Amino acid sequence: MKKWVCACIALMPMMATAQTVNVDLSKEYQLIKGFGGINFPTWIDDLSASQRETAFGNDEGQLGLSVLRIHVDPEESNWSKEVATAQNAVKKGVTVFASPWSPPSSMCEPYQSSKRLKTSSYGAYVQHLNKFIDYMKQNGVDLYAMSIQNEPDYGSDWTWWPSNDMATFMANYAQDIKCRVMAPESFQYTKSTSDPILNNSKALANLDILATHLYGTQVNQFSYPLFQQKGAGKELWMTEVYYPNSSSDADTWPEALEVADHMTNAVVRGNFQTYVWWYIRRSYSLIKDNGKVSKRGYCFAQYSKFVRPGFVRVDATQNPTNNVNISAFKKDNDIVLVLVNKNTSSKTLTISIPGSQVSSWERYVTSGQKNVKKEEDVNGGTSFQITLEAQSATTLVGGGKKGTPKVSFTSPTASDDLEAPANITLSVDATDEDGSIRSVAFYNGDTKLGESTSAPYTYTIEGLKEGTYTLSAVATDNEGNEGKSTVTVTVHVPQTPYKGTPSVLPGKIEVEEYDLGGSGIAYSDAEEENKGKANFRTNEGVDVEKCGDGMAIGYTNEGEWLEYTVDVKKTDTYKWSARVASGSDGSSFHLMIDGKEITSTIKVPNGGDWDTYTVIEGKTSQIEEGTHVLKLVIDGNYANVDWLQFEAESGFESGLANTGNLLSIQGTFSIIDMNGKVLGNIDINPGDDVSSLLQAKGFRTGIYLLSNEDTSLKIEVK
Repeated sequence: MKKWVCACIALMPMMATAQTVNVDLSKEYQLIKGFGGINFPTWIDDLSASQRETAFGNDEGQLGLSVLRIHVDPEESNWSKEVATAQNAVKKGVTVFASPWSPPSSMCEPYQSSKRLKTSSYGAYVQHLNKFIDYMKQNGVDLYAMSIQNEPDYGSDWTWWPSNDMATFMANYAQDIKCRVMAPESFQYTKSTSDPILNNSKALANLDILATHLYGTQVNQFSYPLFQQKGAGKELWMTEVYYPNSSSDADTWPEALEVADHMTNAVVRGNFQTYVWWYIRRSYSLIKDNGKVSKRGYCFAQYSKFVRPGFVRVDATQNPTNNVNISAFKKDNDIVLVLVNKNTSSKTLTISIPGSQVSSWERYVTSGQKNVKKEEDVNGGTSFQITLEAQSATTLVGGGKKGTPKVSFTSPTASDDLEAPANITLSVDATDEDGSIRSVAFYNGDTKLGESTSAPYTYTIEGLKEGTYTLSAVATDNEGNEGKSTVTVTVHVPQTPYKGTPSVLPGKIEVEEYDLGGSGIAYSDAEEENKGKANFRTNEGVDVEKCGDGMAIGYTNEGEWLEYTVDVKKTDTYKWSARVASGSDGSSFHLMIDGKEITSTIKVPNGGDWDTYTVIEGKTSQIEEGTHVLKLVIDGNYANVDWLQFEAESGFESGLANTGNLLSIQGTFSIIDMNGKVLGNIDINPGDDVSSLLQAKGFRTGIYLLSNEDTSLKIEVK
């Protein structure tokens, strides 16, 4: 009996159901530009001729790198060191871009413990960069892009760029750079470094590639909602990292497998179009100092050799089971899957790829004993099984049939900012290499909208309401073969004041009355659920709490923000006050106007709980008269905020109509003295003698400003 029981237990793992990986070829994401690393011959020795072949060649035992990063030295005498390796790379079709660490010293001034570029040298710096671009071109290397600065937010050993300085440079000078412009190359994907560029329309217009590094960046910070909102038509590159460290030998296993896992997270979670390593050759890098490819290098090659420039990432189940990480790509009818198994046991997966024309898959494996080893092919069409070796990276390469129509959306894109009611023109490119396109049919979900039978292939939808729409185009060729492309777009209501008209400054803002427009437009919250208990704006993610007889925002997390359209009545600096609460240390926030900080970080005192509110005060920088967007940004978790109030520092000059009896004015108004201090509120009905009402409330002789969201007027009490 014991033997029988043991036999059943031994068989149980074989009966486990394989996890399914669903690949949707019609759901497309980013276009891959390539995988590569940096050569830095002014700091370490140049790559040798044989090492260049290992790096940029794509035969057996080679890495197949398709991107090379080079250094712009501040001294022109060092530029020649960059030429030989860059020339070799270009001959192999590699994309080359450049990054400066520092401008020439004559262009800099002391800043903090280091230096920064003098504003008076911005034009000269552009000339310096253009001179390098011209130099490389004269030597046969057309640079794809020029970065403004390597790691401007980590410049203790090179050059600092305060984020607003870089936005100013991008807005006013970057248009004169002679190739694509890349910025800001933050060392840790610090969004506050790049937000000012995205929020400055001129800077954004001059930006071609938003680039970053990923040193210490957590995977949950790989996404960038603001870039998805505003970065339509811009490229997104990861331009430097070594992972997981620089202290271990690159052959350490299974630690080296972390490279392939990190690359998967970068392309799937971060939507990066490139993944660029630090030094190509180093003890911890892709090629070791002896010139041999390392285990880290072979894990890197599971991507770089097979996911070539021009492939497009498509939707796939990223984590079908614990410690398995997957990405999928297509180019025409060819498909590449990269599957990373960090488990100490093998894992069997069912791969489902509707619409796949691949019947046989080449399989390449890197494990503790294998280095991108070509294994037996895997047979499979739209559904098949594969067993991943323990602690391994596997790449499946499938060549599809030719002749199926190729179709891809040119408009709209998933990152387009669409306001309801939206009129959208669907436009696609459709070709057939061995025939002709008969028609292109357009769909909203499963509903056919119409079709086009000749290029340009377009269809216009009018009046789309708020919501998310899955739009498809199906191209049919002269033989009846079909190709499909899909794009998902979100239509949101326009950003408008919560009560229809801007809040007036000076005046008071109830924080829960942030603008309409939805997530990513009027607010950003870490969770979709409104965890507050005020039963207010329950269909939105902002957590609104009860606060006495009123409401406040709570459950706040670092990086969340809210926006308010405001009408500033006078250019001035303002005294702000805020009613806040916190039961922990470190709670904080800051305020911005039109993307520019008007306060430093504001600390919220620890009152012992989140129900004990106190009023804190401070001063803003100057705010210009007119309509603006005020932004409240959470810097430290768990700050509760009830209201904000603003009072002009220098008071108000006369200029508004002076009236006592108001025949058509009605509502509740803030009473503000000529120093901008809010003194209270008053209710006014048509025909009231407001001067007398103020006297009855105890206001002495003088001039007062009455203001609400609709009207501002001046009253004299005699």
